[in-house]
Amino acid sequence: MAKSYQISTGQIIIRPLAFLAPIGLVFITTFLLMPVMVAILSVEGNVSSITLSDMKGAVIVLPFVLACIPFFTYSRRQVIFNAADHTIYRQTIIGRKPLLRFNEVGDIVLKTGIGQSYYIKSLADRYGSGYRISTSFSGEKDKDKLEFDEVALPAIRQILALQPAGNLVYDSKVLLKGGILNYYTEHAQGYLLKPGGLLKLLPGVVLLGLGACYGWFSVITNPTQDKALAVGTTVGFVFMVFAFKKRLIFDISARQVVVSHLGFPVSKYPLANFAGFNIVRKTYNGLYSGTDVRLKFQKPNGQSVSEVTLADFNKTNPIEPFIAETEFVLNKAGFAVSG
Repeated sequence: MAKSYQISTGQIIIRPLAFLAPIGLVFITTFLLMPVMVAILSVEGNVSSITLSDMKGAVIVLPFVLACIPFFTYSRRQVIFNAADHTIYRQTIIGRKPLLRFNEVGDIVLKTGIGQSYYIKSLADRYGSGYRISTSFSGEKDKDKLEFDEVALPAIRQILALQPAGNLVYDSKVLLKGGILNYYTEHAQGYLLKPGGLLKLLPGVVLLGLGACYGWFSVITNPTQDKALAVGTTVGFVFMVFAFKKRLIFDISARQVVVSHLGFPVSKYPLANFAGFNIVRKTYNGLYSGTDVRLKFQKPNGQSVSEVTLADFNKTNPIEPFIAETEFVLNKAGFAVSG
């Protein structure tokens, strides 16, 4: 495979999707050969008797050939590390876009999916998907990966180290030093997690409530009416109300996390059993559907953990500051989780 990167003085250029070009060629070749093979079969292998009308099937595959164009446009995409202005850019066929400043880079991680590839993460969005900066590798022993590890990766880390002195690095804890919280509010017992994320349940509560009212109105006005709709929507409405009225309190004095529904404590988790955070990226039918931030607590048997979901984010950008605030609250409870 040809090199997917170029290293020069003050600049590194990477084509992370360069592997798409040969794939596009394979698809185009396959599509173009299909009408030829059909024509040959139609004349029972007598190639000399093929006429222009026998090749009319080529028109059918034209849209499929055109659909292969993105393979080549995406294969030309570049990620550029520019030391002159300490910025990482993405170059596409329509122009150049800045992605990150060097001092905004969090880490470089190796992800495994269909093959392996390197991604660069932002300090402000460590739990996001990041930006791809390498082609796909078949595995740890792939010679292209070994070369990338030995040549390109050290060069990338070296150029990222060329940060201008005095630049402010992203710090999600700056506001906390002034006591400014976005996700928690002070409570008589300690800190209350703001129920903003539960507002997404409000449409469901309203719809099920209206459905229950309509169902019972129909039953009352027509006693022979089937009660299935009324009962089903009422049960769903009750469950949704319980979920909507869920509240989570960090009890500072008792050093525990209390989960309540409709104002009644349902479960309590001692901070002495706190076992860290769990960030769960969720998908539905292969499509991203949100990311949960959960607290893990060791169970009394010491061999398993239980989890409490704090928030469900549609985007990953707020996760870093949210965790910082949660650590701040835990530290207020006398449970140190960060330096």
